[in-house]
Amino acid sequence: MKQNLLIIALLGILFTSCKNSVLDELEQQQQLNQKQANIQNIGLNQLIKTDKVFYANWNGANTPFYSRHYYPTNTLNLPVVVISHADGTDQDYKDYDALGFALAAQNMYVISINRGFTNDMNEYDDFDELLTTHLKKLYLDKNGQTLPVVQGGGFQIIKPLSTNVMLFGHSAGGRATMYKGKSVIESLNLNLKAIVGLAPTMNGQAPLLSNTPFFIIQGNSDRDGGYCNHYEKAVNIFNARPKVPLFEGYAGNGERAYVMVSGGHYIEGDSRVVNLTKAIALAYLKNNKTLFNEHIRLQTNKLNNTWVQYWDNGNQETVYTALPFGQTSTLTPNGVNLSQNMAYRHLGNDAERTSTLHHSYTLKVTKNLFQLGTQTASFKLVFPGTVQYKQHLRFRAGQLFDFTQGETYSAAGIDIRIRLIYKGFGRNRFSSWAYMSDVCGKVSNPYTSLCPRNIMTSYVMPLSAFDYNGQQISGVEFDLGGDFNKTLMIDDIAFTNPVFNAETL
Repeated sequence: MKQNLLIIALLGILFTSCKNSVLDELEQQQQLNQKQANIQNIGLNQLIKTDKVFYANWNGANTPFYSRHYYPTNTLNLPVVVISHADGTDQDYKDYDALGFALAAQNMYVISINRGFTNDMNEYDDFDELLTTHLKKLYLDKNGQTLPVVQGGGFQIIKPLSTNVMLFGHSAGGRATMYKGKSVIESLNLNLKAIVGLAPTMNGQAPLLSNTPFFIIQGNSDRDGGYCNHYEKAVNIFNARPKVPLFEGYAGNGERAYVMVSGGHYIEGDSRVVNLTKAIALAYLKNNKTLFNEHIRLQTNKLNNTWVQYWDNGNQETVYTALPFGQTSTLTPNGVNLSQNMAYRHLGNDAERTSTLHHSYTLKVTKNLFQLGTQTASFKLVFPGTVQYKQHLRFRAGQLFDFTQGETYSAAGIDIRIRLIYKGFGRNRFSSWAYMSDVCGKVSNPYTSLCPRNIMTSYVMPLSAFDYNGQQISGVEFDLGGDFNKTLMIDDIAFTNPVFNAETL
């Protein structure tokens, strides 16, 4: 009996000792976690923020690679978002907590990588190696997976991280992301779903993004994003170029948007930037476009002091196509050359256009220098069906940035006269002419002090200006005048009823 009691006592002491040892270890671990991690509770899930460091070879030296991670617990198959920070004096990879937690709360794994020790801070030459090293380490630690991913059939075990990735870059980090990120992700056999640039500094040519959706969020107080500079080809102290040519020179089919936000340069914690980025991430990493439509595409829940300039190749309509007839319209030039190029994409200054997000290509009109006889400059757009009982003719006219011409040309002052073409028996009939100057003003370029800009503006002409009386409209003619010698862009030609409810031609 005594022997049994002795054994029980010893077991009790051993259990207590083990328990205390475990508790001590847990307490030490908890203290460590408090130092390096913030924990937020969301329902039964927790959001973790933790700073990590690992060592790897960099230019022949064993170098520390720092990063900050945000992620939910108890969740598998998380898409990955990589943040590349800006280069400001006080900017580093730890400045993106608001964004990191917001995305982690949507069941995403966010890693903000340190760029501060690389030559990438000025040129981004090392970004591909930096991004590659971080992603290889991340997938090895989380998935036990060596990159590049080996693609193959058969049963796939669900891992902590999915292969879907979105890249987010700020300022020079945005430039590095846009110019180098896509090739890195593809080389690792990961799936690049979207790229977001927050006030990215840019080179003089568009990055090769192919069909990857990409989005720019720009503060209107940015040094390369003010009301002037983001329209013109100018070098500033950040060696930045304007953002508009990035869209105009884009040749892929990926969805894209350019969003201006009222704010300064370092606005990574701004709630609108966070909400816009979250909307994009949900749309392309989670296939949930509710917020994307509300904040960007349809703007049914437009964020305060945000302006969306939008391009969407998949839904664009050409100026040649008469809707709803679905057939190609006929363009007849007289003393002008007409062209429609994938590089010509609209950027409007009028709030109506940027809020309705009507999509169209742009028709480029230039003088035909080789015409004989009387100097004329006009063209007709005749469509196969007819339009009737509308109230207004709306179109956009002006000019767009062109790398071959820069900002040295202007369409300002052109007084287009316009007439309607009516369907007739045997031959078409015409309305009376109406001059823009008499109805809505001549073509003009908005002007800021010392800052001329090429830009498209909407013009609306009531059909009463043409003495319209219910006839069936089968086309429209634009006469730019015999002395026309400039370059003019026209798009978004539409008969509307009311003004901004367009039936596009």
